[in-house]
Amino acid sequence: MICTSLTLHAQNKGIKFEEELSWQQLLSKAKKENKYIFVDCYTTWCGPCRTMEKEVYPQESVGDFMNATFISVKVQIDKTPKDDKRIKDWYSDAEAISRKYKIQAFPTYLFISPNGTLTSKEIGQRSTADFISIAKTSLLPSKKYIDPFNEYDKLIVAYRRGKKNYQKIPYMFKTSTDLQETKLADSLRRDYYKHLQHLKLSELYNKPTIEFLSINIQSSKDPFFKLFYPNGQKVDSVMQRGGVAQETIDRILAKEETRILFNNTKFGSEPEWDTLYDIIRAKYDSYNAERAVLLAKVDWYLENGNSPAYIKYFIEQVEKYGTDTTDKMMDAALNNFSCKVLAESNDIYQINTVIKWMEGVIKRKCCEPMAMIWDTYATLLYKAGRTKEAIQWEEKAIASISGVEVYTRIADFYRATLDKMNNGEPLR
Repeated sequence: MICTSLTLHAQNKGIKFEEELSWQQLLSKAKKENKYIFVDCYTTWCGPCRTMEKEVYPQESVGDFMNATFISVKVQIDKTPKDDKRIKDWYSDAEAISRKYKIQAFPTYLFISPNGTLTSKEIGQRSTADFISIAKTSLLPSKKYIDPFNEYDKLIVAYRRGKKNYQKIPYMFKTSTDLQETKLADSLRRDYYKHLQHLKLSELYNKPTIEFLSINIQSSKDPFFKLFYPNGQKVDSVMQRGGVAQETIDRILAKEETRILFNNTKFGSEPEWDTLYDIIRAKYDSYNAERAVLLAKVDWYLENGNSPAYIKYFIEQVEKYGTDTTDKMMDAALNNFSCKVLAESNDIYQINTVIKWMEGVIKRKCCEPMAMIWDTYATLLYKAGRTKEAIQWEEKAIASISGVEVYTRIADFYRATLDKMNNGEPLR
């Protein structure tokens, strides 16, 4: 659906987005005028989408190129109570576009030829130069979009005709789940579970099956839970990553034990942690009982807004059990937690602990832009009294994004932080 609320201030010099035609009318117009179609698929909650709308699409250079070659349209993929009539009129088209082109991330850019063929599909926030570049590339005569879902689509057609390729069902299940095809995913799950029940135990130890089970086991009474507890080492070996079995155990314990305790705890009271330990210890070993209680404390104090206790127990959790250093999302979480320590703790042990963590995050180069990680590290150093090092890292953060259009505001914020460091002022 076309988002008029975002385009009414629309760009006199930038991209002119079509606001009157339906999707079928756009396709007909493109064919008649021999023009390509550019589709900006966005959601109302997407920050990078808003950045593109405010900082890239209004650029004269973008408008000059796009308006000469493309018919452009904005398609809102989500629905909100504030949607106007025009947006609502596009609901069915938006759903069809999202389904046909398998839109999973935002913003997604679709470039479609005059004959209606998808030539390019790109995702994510882009600079002005980068956006023009991908638009130009979509026009190349040799440009042909290779659909990564071709195999999936063929497998699903065969599956619906009764041909079940059990070797491929884990892949089909994961993809259908990612695409939010819930009924299909449920059907695949049931069929694969039935299939697994006829296999020997030794036949279950392969990566696709273990990955499927680690997601789908919902109870300690599941017949396949025995693969994960008490002897989950073989699971980790198959997955070539430590902690896979433990993640499943943690999830089941949280569901079957921790959440029940939380639900039975009166408002304003503390959970009976010793009772939780005893209940779990009666069913599991002492390691899992101790671990489950600590993880429960982290969840409880976070959910109940007790920041000092949350910070204390999260640090204890990471120091005692570590984190998955191959998981970039975990490194991003450590960065976010470090920001919380910055804002809410003056405990030098806690500050120095997260400084140590951030050194590992920096070495692993988890995130883009790294400037955000370096800024966190710099401000931690400053709070710990290591001003000279802090200034060096903040300067590095600024230098890495200076002149990059989409990071202008962030760079300005970092410069203000650097000024405070140089003047010996509090950062907050």
